[in-house]
Amino acid sequence: MSEDKTKFCPYCGTQIDYKYTVCPSCGKPQPAIEGIVVVRSKPKKNPLLALILSLVLTGAGQIYLGRILRGLLFLGSVLLIVFVYNAEMTLIPGLAPTANYNNTIATTDGATVTFTGTVTNFPIKPGTFNPSVGKHTVVLETMADFGNGVLNNTAGGVGTIDYATGNYNITFYNTAPANDVVYITYTYYTDDFLVVIGLFFSVISAWDAYRLALKINRS
Repeated sequence: MSEDKTKFCPYCGTQIDYKYTVCPSCGKPQPAIEGIVVVRSKPKKNPLLALILSLVLTGAGQIYLGRILRGLLFLGSVLLIVFVYNAEMTLIPGLAPTANYNNTIATTDGATVTFTGTVTNFPIKPGTFNPSVGKHTVVLETMADFGNGVLNNTAGGVGTIDYATGNYNITFYNTAPANDVVYITYTYYTDDFLVVIGLFFSVISAWDAYRLALKINRS
């Protein structure tokens, strides 16, 4: 080794700083020099990138930092909540968050008895969709929802409702006078719960990833 603390690459012969562990000319790793301990620092992790990744996808920041199990636990928690929420709608409808809806969907013309369309909010809770025709205070005819998508009444009115898509087809037995209204009442499932929980876990995951990145860089 020369006095100016350089060495020659054994592969390409380029004179380089003795501290270099890789030759900048040929890219070959350099053999260790006796008496010198080469300490290779671990690559730094970007805390901001870890934070952003976990905001975009819960747990992704932890996976980027090499804490795969930790990241999967965050992601799995969110997926479990979504699964339970969907199971509540199909298996235990009474537990899922709901809201009520009551609105006019048409005005009668004195001749039309069949009305079709799609409701504003869905999926609909089975057994709650009830169409009526009249003046609100004086109901000419109403139908019952039996929870299987079929609507009818004792007067002879029939109809269907698709709970998943909100599509309805209603045929009243009686012809309502002109300028009466067709209105519906029903209960639908809301997704506010999922939005709040999703944001909560994303923020917690992002903050955890940010702090974890700082901790890794300090170690």
